[in-house]
Amino acid sequence: MDFALTPRQQTLVDTADRLARGFAKRAARYDEELAFPTENFAELHTHGFLSQTIPEQYGGLGLGIDNGDPLTQWLITKSIARGDSSTGQCQQVHNNTLSLVVLLGTEAQKRRYLTAAVKDGAVFTAYGSEPPLVTLGQRAVTTTTVAKKVSGGYVINGRKYYATNAGGNRYAMLAVMVEGARDALAGMILPMIEADAPGVTIEPTWWSHATGMRATVSHLVEFHDLFVRDDELLGQPGDYLRYGVQAKLLPQFASNFVGCAEAAYEFALEYLRNRGKTGDPYIQHYVAEMRMAIQTMTMWLYHTAWLWQQQQTAQAQLAAHMYRVITEKEALKVVQLAITACGAGATMSHYPLERIHRDLTFYARHENADNLKATVGKAELGAEYDPTLRDFLNYAVGAPQVGAPQVGAPQQS
Repeated sequence: MDFALTPRQQTLVDTADRLARGFAKRAARYDEELAFPTENFAELHTHGFLSQTIPEQYGGLGLGIDNGDPLTQWLITKSIARGDSSTGQCQQVHNNTLSLVVLLGTEAQKRRYLTAAVKDGAVFTAYGSEPPLVTLGQRAVTTTTVAKKVSGGYVINGRKYYATNAGGNRYAMLAVMVEGARDALAGMILPMIEADAPGVTIEPTWWSHATGMRATVSHLVEFHDLFVRDDELLGQPGDYLRYGVQAKLLPQFASNFVGCAEAAYEFALEYLRNRGKTGDPYIQHYVAEMRMAIQTMTMWLYHTAWLWQQQQTAQAQLAAHMYRVITEKEALKVVQLAITACGAGATMSHYPLERIHRDLTFYARHENADNLKATVGKAELGAEYDPTLRDFLNYAVGAPQVGAPQVGAPQQS
């Protein structure tokens, strides 16, 4: 395996590292204000990072799995997350949405949306999840967003949670079930909408209670008789699963976790050095454990990227599952070791470790690590398994039938 970066790749990663230092200085303010990182996104646009997954022929950087260069994209995400995990999540959702425009969009859709991102810095996002909202002492409020077929398009009613970039975006891709469909593979459509379209309402109250990743502004979004035309749909129903998109996203989350761990580690080193604790053998052990954990995660990043670049799809999908699970465990360990080594004083809110701890603890709940591990275990045992996370998608988008049958082998993309 040759992990050497080309001069262009190294320049992009170095630029992301430099921008991340500025993001780190603003992170506390955005977190406190629950505000979308507007200044950060303006800088990302200036340097082309809002066009990462757009092919060069359309003016983008041509990064990501589908462009044959996942490594650079994941290293950029890691760098940005080291400065501010929320900004890392906001930009990865934006770029992931654009990758679906490239993958599934018509030429007219590509011209419209990709041009808006490249030239104007238009922010994109995806509204997909709708878990039940639970209030202590009350019954869970469940909701299913449904698209009803009408002449010329669909009428959509419902709500979506965890709508990252809501309020900062110009466009959004919805993941919504067609009325009567029983499974995401058969009936999940992907309409593109304007964020301020008639029938779309952003409700920020729910997210105001978030304990971490607050600057992702992952508000609740409601849809009241929202009409979308047939020509505003990306691809065909079920294409999101058919192309194994969710497995391709796992390394992006994992790379964000690595960036968080690196930020905690770098803070701990400076904090301990400034307090003259470098001679303590216990501190030395904690530092060694942190460093080895980061090295383990970094090696998984490179290995997973190499498998995708070699187009070993089945192995790469399983590696993506493992990389995501391993980074959750190791990144959380690094943060806890940093707290243990530095002491309670380092967790005061005027230090970044407090926010990093909140962000990572909250963010690591995304996806179900147990389900990911079960998929890897099934593959190793020769049992039927589905690396496309079909069950997860059925739950996330509110499909009536959860727990659809698994496939007998990995789906190729």
